[in-house]
Amino acid sequence: MSRISLTFGSTLLLSLLLATGCNSGSRGTTAATATAPVASNTTAPTTTATTAPTATSTTTTSVAWDTPFTAAPAIQNDSVIALHLLAPNQLLAGSPLGQIQLIDLATGTVTNEGSYGSVSAFAEVGGNIFIGTGQPFFMQGGQGEVFLRDAQGNYTVSLDHPLTAVTVVALNNDVYAFASDYTGQGPDATVSQLTANAVAWSQDVATLPSCQINKAVAFRNEVWAAGSDNALTGTLRLFRGTGANFTEVTNLPDARTPGSTNELQIVSDFQVINGELYLATVVTDPTVGNVITGAIYRSFDGSAWSTVATTPNDAPMAIAMHQGSLFVGLISGEVHSLDATAQTLVPDAGVPASTGVMSMVEVDADTLAVGVRGTAGAELLRRVTTVTTTGTTGSPTNTTTSPSPPAITYTTDVKPILMARCASCHSGTNLPAAVNAYPLTLNDDVTDHQETVNRVNPQTPDASLLLTKAVGTAHGGGAILTAGSAEHTTIIQWIQAGTMR
Repeated sequence: MSRISLTFGSTLLLSLLLATGCNSGSRGTTAATATAPVASNTTAPTTTATTAPTATSTTTTSVAWDTPFTAAPAIQNDSVIALHLLAPNQLLAGSPLGQIQLIDLATGTVTNEGSYGSVSAFAEVGGNIFIGTGQPFFMQGGQGEVFLRDAQGNYTVSLDHPLTAVTVVALNNDVYAFASDYTGQGPDATVSQLTANAVAWSQDVATLPSCQINKAVAFRNEVWAAGSDNALTGTLRLFRGTGANFTEVTNLPDARTPGSTNELQIVSDFQVINGELYLATVVTDPTVGNVITGAIYRSFDGSAWSTVATTPNDAPMAIAMHQGSLFVGLISGEVHSLDATAQTLVPDAGVPASTGVMSMVEVDADTLAVGVRGTAGAELLRRVTTVTTTGTTGSPTNTTTSPSPPAITYTTDVKPILMARCASCHSGTNLPAAVNAYPLTLNDDVTDHQETVNRVNPQTPDASLLLTKAVGTAHGGGAILTAGSAEHTTIIQWIQAGTMR
């Protein structure tokens, strides 16, 4: 059976392990001819004909891929390993070799912002971006750092850690840094915290024994950090907590062959999607570097996990929700979407060739950005959906190209409802325990958005705790919304859209 080969150089982060010097078994697909993306999902449709439209019309949806960024000079085996949506159509892209680029998808402008070590993750607090970085052991280690990028694009060292590498995550207005090493039998991972408005980090406030941490997310007002045993053969590790108090989560899924003594299961991606935890894992043979299998799991609360999909002989390296579907990027270079009915992964057509997908982020309702290890170096791919409506009688009499209808978003549509209906009780300080279970800051959209998403049920939107409370069920504040009202419908449509941006 054919297996994708990986060369493990015993670097820390799985993403770096897979990005340097590995033979991914590239698909070798010919790149598709790309069409220009739509300007935005709020642009008015453009009519190209001057005669009256016919009575009937046909609407078609087309998908095109292009490559808006290719690193120059190209460095073999480099990749876009981490992405952060900075502003509409603006992305920060990080590389295992340390480069950080600011990419403007609207203008095609690429600004190289410098080289800071292998990038593991971005975390944003109040317009400041924190970047977790590291170096492999063969570069002498001791290079685990957190850099701060301010709103003007200036970089400074925020945390210099003695362990090999650091990954970061933001919770409310705090930043957490997880420092790890990977030497086969390396030291414990540690947790450092930078609280809101603090000048200095509280370093190593907690210890996570005998593990390395690859990814971390904010979920239900806690930090969840995922990784694996700090050994050449081991299993998944997951911790949750805040401040100096972290506890280990047990009963994690295991895709390894029962009884195997040479298989290591590693976290490749960890995301909060539609109010649930999604965990992507890879099973490898660390002695030769082969990918054996991969899997994606999900959990509503972190205690019980179900299998979303498996990828035999391939590795799911990046996951993202886009257009209501789960998209999965594989180490083979393919991009798949989940057929929710059949519960199978379906390959996306026309994906430009690469030797591994490493990161993904939804830019808007019509655009998905995909960071890859290109055939010659780091590249960013873009998937754009265009909707076209054309007259169908005789010669085309009315041709309109338009993006999807404006998406309902948290900031534009949901937040005003919360401010009008919920803020009077659920914001402020010294709140009663029952009210404080759903705290609203009103000045931190990231935190308020996460608190709100944690209270929705994507499978049955109108049964979401957010809405049952709002219509008066077991709600101390009584009914603040009427079922079927415009505000109630807006929130249901936001949940039904799937992305809940």
